[in-house]
This record gives sequence, C-alpha cells and structure tokens, in this order.
Amino acid sequence: MSANSLSAGALDDVGADKSRHPKGLYVLFATEMWERFSFYTLLAMLVLYLTDSKEGFGWTKDEASGVYSTYLMFVYASPLIGGLFMMVGHILLAFSSTTALYAALTCLVVGNGFFKPNVSAMVGTLYPPGSPLRDS
Repeated sequence: MSANSLSAGALDDVGADKSRHPKGLYVLFATEMWERFSFYTLLAMLVLYLTDSKEGFGWTKDEASGVYSTYLMFVYASPLIGGLFMMVGHILLAFSSTTALYAALTCLVVGNGFFKPNVSAMVGTLYPPGSPLRDS
C-alpha cells in the first residue's frame, strides 16, 4: 500500500502534513527516555551510593552488590510477576463473592502495572499502514 492510498481517517492521526509525526510519538518518546534514564542512572550509581560512607550507607561491596543484583532481577522478572498476578486475578473472577471480585480486580491492576506495555510497539500503532514515516 502506498502513502498516496491512505484514507482520510488515517491521515487525521498523522495530521494534514504527511511529513509530520503524530503528537503521541513525542509523549511516548519522552516516557521511554525517562524510564531508560532512570534505569541506567540508578544502575550506574546504586553500588557507589550504597558503599559511600559519607553520603551513602557505608555498606560493604558484597552487601551493595546483593541489593544491586536483586534490584536488577526484579526489574527483568516484573513482567513474569505481572503475568502471574493477572492469572490469579482471572482465576479469582470465577468465584462468586464480593471479596473475590475486589481481590481479582486488585490482582489485575497490580499485574497490569508489572506487565509493562512495550512502548516501541505502541509507537508503531501511531502511524497508519503504509506511512513513509513509520520506519523513520
């Protein structure tokens, strides 16, 4: 499909000018940039902060490395944890009680929070199929 065959509705998402990116791209970019900045800045400084005796906690390198590795493990395991929460939430929906309902909804909310959506995939949906801006 060529860029010339886009429907008028699809062009509304991109705007009248086919050479401009959708406004949502900037929000998603800023969100992903802040998340990556936060993650890599913390990784770079966490052990230094924990081992600094004047400004930090003064822990040994072994203690600080333990916290560092546990943090990193939970960052990468959190989508799995989120999936488990979502699974439990859906199982709880099978029970007919108000308590089970609220517990199920709580599990689904927590699970969704851990099950971080992929921002890169969301960016791709901002563009109509065949847009020349999609790959750029």
